[in-house]
Amino acid sequence: MKVEYFVKEVGFTKDVFEVLEEISAHRDGYVEAIGYLKNPVIGWFEADKREYKKIELKGGYELLSLKGYKSNGNWHVHVVLGDQEGRAFGGHLFEGKPFKLEGTFTLN
Repeated sequence: MKVEYFVKEVGFTKDVFEVLEEISAHRDGYVEAIGYLKNPVIGWFEADKREYKKIELKGGYELLSLKGYKSNGNWHVHVVLGDQEGRAFGGHLFEGKPFKLEGTFTLN
C-alpha cells in the first residue's frame, strides 16, 4: 500500500472530481481530504426508491471531511460540510468547486 500526500489549490476553477482525478493520476484508490467547497451538491440515498435526493447548497462551505474511493474508474465520495453558522451537512458528493484540498490518496 502506498500513501501519497497532497495539497491542491485551484481557486474555484475546477469541479472537485476533476481535481480528484488529477490527484489520483487516473489510478484506483482511497482518498481523504479537508478544504473548502463552493456551491456543493450532496445527496441523501432514499433506499426505498433506490435513488439519491440531491441537495444543492449555495455559497462556501468548510470541507470538514471528504472520504471516498475510486474503483474501476468510478468515484464514490461522501462529505461533511460546515457553514458559517456552525451547522453541518453531509452525504454523497455529486459536485462542487474546491478552493483548496489537502489530504491523502492511498493506492489499492
